[in-house]
Amino acid sequence: MLLVCAVYFCACFSVPEQHPEIAKVQEASSLNLPQLHKYTEIPQDAYFISQLAGSKKALCSIIYDGIMNFESEIRFTEPVKENELKELMWLLSYDCPELFQFSGEYAYYVRESEKEHVLSIQPHYLMTKAEYEGAVLSVEELISAWLNETALMDDYAKEQLIYDKLIEVCTYEEDGKHSGTAFGALIEGKARCEGYSKAMCLALRKANIETMVLTGSAWDNRKPRSIRQAHAWNVANISGSYYHFDATWDDNDQFGTCYAYFNVTDDVIAKSRELDEVYNGFNLPPATEITHNFFTQTGRYIYYGEDVSQLFREALERAYTNNSPLVLFRLETDSQAEYFSDNLTKWMKEWFEQKKFSRGSYTFSVYPDSRVFCIFDIEYSSFNAAMP
Repeated sequence: MLLVCAVYFCACFSVPEQHPEIAKVQEASSLNLPQLHKYTEIPQDAYFISQLAGSKKALCSIIYDGIMNFESEIRFTEPVKENELKELMWLLSYDCPELFQFSGEYAYYVRESEKEHVLSIQPHYLMTKAEYEGAVLSVEELISAWLNETALMDDYAKEQLIYDKLIEVCTYEEDGKHSGTAFGALIEGKARCEGYSKAMCLALRKANIETMVLTGSAWDNRKPRSIRQAHAWNVANISGSYYHFDATWDDNDQFGTCYAYFNVTDDVIAKSRELDEVYNGFNLPPATEITHNFFTQTGRYIYYGEDVSQLFREALERAYTNNSPLVLFRLETDSQAEYFSDNLTKWMKEWFEQKKFSRGSYTFSVYPDSRVFCIFDIEYSSFNAAMP
C-alpha cells in the first residue's frame, strides 16, 4: 500500500509448510532454550511502544533489534497476524525516529495454508550499516550544536529554537530517497511531513522533552473536506501541558516560519485532520492549553472583546518602526477573524494614507483553522523618498 506521506509497500510471499529456516526457529522456541542474543533495547521515550505489553512489545523488540543490526530477514518464533504486524511496523517507524536507515517498506512471508499469519519480514534499508553509523554521528553532532544554545532555556524556548532551526535547514521534498526520515530533514535538508515530524521528535527527545509523532489524514479546510492526504505532525509535553505542532505546515517559502500550527490545541487540529486508527486504544493526552502557544507567548493573541482594529494598527506601527515587512497575529474567535477579513483592505489603505506614503503594497495569508493572519511583503515609499 502506497501512502502520500507514510510509505508502506508490503510484498507478500507464500512459503511451503516445511520451510527449513522457519522450522528451526519454531523448534528452538518450543524447547524454551535460553536466549543467548541480547536485544538492542527500544528507547524508553518511545511514547506508544512503551504502552504495549506482552507479545506485542516482545515482537517490537525483535523487529527493532533486527533493523538496528541490519538483518536481511527477521524471523519470528511464532506466526504473527498480518494486521497486527502492520500496526507494529507503523509504530516502530514513527515512534522510533532513530531508525532512519529503514524506509518503512518490507516484504513478508506467510504459509500457503495460513496466509494471514506472517513468519518473517525482509526490511528495506536506505543505507548500509557503515553509512548509518556515519549518519548517526552527523545527526547527533547537529542536534548537539542546537542544544548547546539551549542551556539556560525553559522547555518552550528550547522547542521554538529547534522548530526554527529545522525550518531553516529543511525544505519540503516529497520523493527524495530519505524524505521520510529524520536524516533527510536534518542532514540532507529535504523532507516531507514524516521527515519533519520525525526530526522534531528526535531532537526534542534529545532535549529531554516528551514528544510523539502522530499520523492521520489532513485537508485544507478552505476546500471540500473530501480532499485528504496522509500527513504526520507532533505532540509534545511543554512544562506539563501537551501541544500539537506541525513544522511542515509552518514552513512557509515566502516568509519563513508562520507559527500557525505551533503549540495548538486538539480543537484547532481537529479542524484540518483526523488521526489514523492505529492510535485507537492508546493513551493520548489531551491538548487544551494555550499558555505556550506562540501568539500567547509573544503578545500577538487578540482575545475576544479586544479592539481588533486598534491592535492591528499598533502591530503595523511596530513593524514599520522595526523595518519589518511582516505582521503576525492570532484571533480568538471566528467572528473576529471574519471581521478582520472583511476590513483588512480598508485598514491597510487607511494606514498607507495616514503615513503619507506615495505607494504601498502587501500580501497576506489566512489560516482559518487556527485563525492566524500573516501580512507580509509590506512595501511602501514616501513622497520624499521618491524625489530625486
